[in-house]
Amino acid sequence: MAPILPSNDPVKTAFHFPRLDNPWNFALASCFLLTVLLGARFITDFDLGYHLRGGQWMLQNHRFFTKDVYTYTVSDHDYLDIHWFYQILLYLAFKLGGYAVLSVLNTLLIFLVFILTYLRLRLTGAPLWMRVVLLEATLLACETRFQVRPEILSWALMSLVLLILEWREKRERDLLFLLPLLQLLWANMEGLFAIGLVLMGVYVLQEFFLSPQRDWKLLKYSAFSAAACLINPNFLRGFLFPITHLLTLASANVFTKNIGEFKSPWSMGAGDISLFTPGLYLGVYKTFSFFLLFLVLAAFKNWKTRELLLAGAFFYLSMTAVRNVSLFMLAVAPLAATHWKELQWVRLRRLQQAVFSRPAAAWAFSLFTLLFCLRVATNAYYISDRRQDRVGLGLDTEKQPVHAAQFLVDNQLDGRILNHLNAGGWLVWKGPQKVFIDGRLEVMERDFFTEYEDSLEPDGLEKLVAKYRPDILFFNPQAAAFWILELRKMPDWRLVYLDEYFAIFLRKGYAPQVGELDQGRLLQEKGVPKPAPGGAPILLGPPYPPAFKNWLEGFYRPQAYPDGLLNMATFYFESGEPQPAEAILLEAIRLTEKKYFDLYLNLGSLYFYTGRYGESRLCAERVLADSPRNPIALKILSQLP
Repeated sequence: MAPILPSNDPVKTAFHFPRLDNPWNFALASCFLLTVLLGARFITDFDLGYHLRGGQWMLQNHRFFTKDVYTYTVSDHDYLDIHWFYQILLYLAFKLGGYAVLSVLNTLLIFLVFILTYLRLRLTGAPLWMRVVLLEATLLACETRFQVRPEILSWALMSLVLLILEWREKRERDLLFLLPLLQLLWANMEGLFAIGLVLMGVYVLQEFFLSPQRDWKLLKYSAFSAAACLINPNFLRGFLFPITHLLTLASANVFTKNIGEFKSPWSMGAGDISLFTPGLYLGVYKTFSFFLLFLVLAAFKNWKTRELLLAGAFFYLSMTAVRNVSLFMLAVAPLAATHWKELQWVRLRRLQQAVFSRPAAAWAFSLFTLLFCLRVATNAYYISDRRQDRVGLGLDTEKQPVHAAQFLVDNQLDGRILNHLNAGGWLVWKGPQKVFIDGRLEVMERDFFTEYEDSLEPDGLEKLVAKYRPDILFFNPQAAAFWILELRKMPDWRLVYLDEYFAIFLRKGYAPQVGELDQGRLLQEKGVPKPAPGGAPILLGPPYPPAFKNWLEGFYRPQAYPDGLLNMATFYFESGEPQPAEAILLEAIRLTEKKYFDLYLNLGSLYFYTGRYGESRLCAERVLADSPRNPIALKILSQLP
């Protein structure tokens, strides 16, 4: 049967100018515009610091790492730096143009990944509309991982390996000779290089054992590629790193339990305890997963063994950890295109013809994507899920502990430090001393990481302080709330620094020249006035901005969310000082013109626990105006006298 929806482009993948008479090309262009906007975000990844420091250290010392040199706690542990070449390139790029260059290069790399994905989609011969829909679905499922990380390089290298294998299968190009070079680069940049070998192995299985003809050339270059992975500073240990690291993660439940990126996406969402869970990428991923299952069941006999193995393996990876969702989508989207276009269901094909062959469908898709671009450009998209990401180039100097680390340097505070995990990477890069812990899990290992995680539970900090006897505590109050509670019972510590994301305490007797923080002056510098008597009900009461108006403004007005002020309020509340916490939250509500109900939720809880029930009721009613089923607000109202 001739396909009802023929492709408007030839299957050949040679570059050519798109035909302007097909409106789906405009939809494709809008998709790539969205890719650039989502990629161009300020750098907030906490691992950036130790990657930069790693590149700097190797260039200065003219050798590779053998033992850990960043911490005083696990300095006897081996440091097998699988990212060494990435770190050197990253540091050289930083020296060339600073953090902004890192953002630009990362955005270009992300753009390349989706160019490669589109080429693979185009190679399937699927109609243009189908390619665009699948490309945008892949983009939306991946964008939560768009940070300056070696992971993005793995996406690009995986896409290149797949494209080379698919080109050869389609008899378009034979570039197998590039595979060993790609694997050589990959094995010295990121631990996911084993994926390339698995991909080649699956193709060898299909072409060498399940086909009538033996593909000796593919087998030869696959073997060369495996051998190329042995060319790394650690030889066999480096080659086996993906296996040993995977076994470590599988056997150490403390990692999967406490680190968000290792949680299963199927356990997140509606049942998650978080007030805001980024729902779009989870919804796209789960919808695509069910759609892929439908394609397998609807045309099982048309699926090659290789395709089933790839789909099953990558789905399993995505099911075990949310960080692997991107790998699944990037690898499997072209398989979905191949079997979607081959469905012989007449009614479905006629429906597709009726909908997607019309220019209106393409223009509607383009309009949706462009409107999405507007919400990304104003940051409304990120703020709607209370994410830390913001549009821009360079370093986010607030969410990274830039100022807090500089405080240590300026005051020559180089004593023993006990730092929160998320601060470790930056302190490795800019701190004046060795750190307590950072994000290199393969170096920290299970026992030490468990000891650290136990300190974040009630009464855990005191045990850690007694064992390691630090002079400095350096942490994010929002992420280590129990540390604040314990410090209320530990008079030997004084607060000397506080910003919107990080706090520094010094042990009594250490660095006496650094005085205790003047909290009144701090609030004055932040522009936070003392609450006027009787002023809170005026600010807390109606009128409230309509939710629709807030949503509409997200398309044309730059949005801001005072997450830093919320963090400071949390610090003061947990420290047993509700007055400054109230002042900060009221200022946050004033600055945002009453539009964010979760600020009222925090303030309502503060009023409830301090016995100010009238104000607590006003806050709870404001929360329910935007979130009618909010369990915390309903509980507050039910317990009010």
